[in-house]
Amino acid sequence: MKKTFQYRIKSNQTTYQKAEKWLSLCRQLYNDCLNERIIAYKERRENVSQYDQMKRLPQLKKVFPEFKQINS
Repeated sequence: MKKTFQYRIKSNQTTYQKAEKWLSLCRQLYNDCLNERIIAYKERRENVSQYDQMKRLPQLKKVFPEFKQINS
């Protein structure tokens, strides 16, 4: 069973836009990591661990500076 949470944000437009951008980057990063795992398994029957992906995050942040907004 999956849980979802909804929160109401009472803030100004600037804060709301920053939060939307941050969530969009988190979603993109999550989906990219998931896609990497799927492709690695389908093509090479190899499992990519979460730890391996976390170790590569600093390198990824150098290549894609927009991901620097996301905490490790």
